[in-house]
Amino acid sequence: WTPKTPAKGSIFHAGSQLDPDDADILRHAISGIAAFLRDWLMDHIIEEDLQMKPYLSADRDP
Repeated sequence: WTPKTPAKGSIFHAGSQLDPDDADILRHAISGIAAFLRDWLMDHIIEEDLQMKPYLSADRDP
């Protein structure tokens, strides 16, 4: 995949150079990756939290 016109300088400048269709594809890809990472992180954090809870409650009880 390559933009229709070459980007000048930075990745931020590339956004204004993109075809609207290309920009949509890029936006969908980025939001898809972001959603995947968020879900993965949430699952990971929740799992770690559940594994930690027994130890924490055991420490608290005399």
